[in-house]
Amino acid sequence: MKKKIIVAVATGALFFSALPAHAASVVVKDRPLILSQPAFIENGRTFVPMRAIFEALGATVNWNGTTRTVTGILNGKVVTLNNPKIINGRTMVPLRYISETLGSRVDWQQATQTAYVDSQVPQTYSRVVYGPHSLQDPGQWTLTLLGQSNNTALLVTKHAPFDQPFPRTSYSATLLTWDGQYWRGSYASRCWIGYEFGGNLKGWGNETTFRLLMSQYPELAGKRISFTARSNSGPARDRLVTITDSALIIKDDMSMKPNAGSGLELPRERDNQPNPAIGITVPRV
Repeated sequence: MKKKIIVAVATGALFFSALPAHAASVVVKDRPLILSQPAFIENGRTFVPMRAIFEALGATVNWNGTTRTVTGILNGKVVTLNNPKIINGRTMVPLRYISETLGSRVDWQQATQTAYVDSQVPQTYSRVVYGPHSLQDPGQWTLTLLGQSNNTALLVTKHAPFDQPFPRTSYSATLLTWDGQYWRGSYASRCWIGYEFGGNLKGWGNETTFRLLMSQYPELAGKRISFTARSNSGPARDRLVTITDSALIIKDDMSMKPNAGSGLELPRERDNQPNPAIGITVPRV
């Protein structure tokens, strides 16, 4: 599938704590940037490690410790920065200033706190949903669909619950296949990521899907996550996804008997009753 479609989506596991927070993610030339020191935002500016951004852009970089000056050169263009910030021994530079001075385009996606440098910016969809067991468990869904080859796409799901004694953001991903009408995903193609109570990151499920998620989803790039390959099967229907100009619609294939597919039933929503066959509509933001 040549046209990249990017959308983000998540299901919440009830007993996960949040991934270690960092203020921003960075994508350069359509590849998430793996950073030794997390990017952060200060006074509306995103700062990234010096060598990581220069090398990703293909520029040469020099650091003069005496004058505390950074100089980058790319295709005859020169950028100079005096007295950059030093965080944990890493030299941090302003992403937009460096990139645009060297001729790159920078786009900022507020919903996911991600900077895109010379990259396609994903469409973002988001809404409040409620947990399957309690109306007191609202959270934010952010949905991202990453185009793959051979009419497939990776549906990434991020679920960030509200008002909890401890944060427990969780992630999942499903490999979807275009069937001529819907993007269809089976339970067997799914993987999950979250924190165990002991504080360790844990992933499980389909290994192929997990590797795609870790290599393509900016917020997880470079994270150390233990993974257990696990064969998933279940009595649920396949999940179907439709994309319109204003929303993303997720539903279960109601033409299948409940035990005929290997999908995952959608969680209960708002009134604590099963979702109707029309599914959940997630508006574009």
